[in-house]
Amino acid sequence: MDKDFWDKSVEFLVPVAYVVGLLGALAILGWQVFYWLRTSIWIPVPLYEALAYLGIDITRVYMPTDWQGLAKVVQWLLDVPLTIAVPITFISLAHIWQAIVSTPNSHA
Repeated sequence: MDKDFWDKSVEFLVPVAYVVGLLGALAILGWQVFYWLRTSIWIPVPLYEALAYLGIDITRVYMPTDWQGLAKVVQWLLDVPLTIAVPITFISLAHIWQAIVSTPNSHA
């Protein structure tokens, strides 16, 4: 059975997501190490700083009026280092794409 465009996209995107995610994490970690070697100051880069840099407003998460428990969970997730969040995000999105476009082989 020939693979269609979507199955081929999964074969391409999943390995690319792994590479981009890991290279992104290494680039961020490399910058942190380089800065630390020059100044002896370690700059933590949590996920919320990257979102703030992109202009995404997350102040409601840190000043909730209700759903305080959910806000705590989201705050914890936003405090994850970017070197961990980048590969997890890319790899998760690739596998979600794979789950969406891959259909079970009903002809087997």
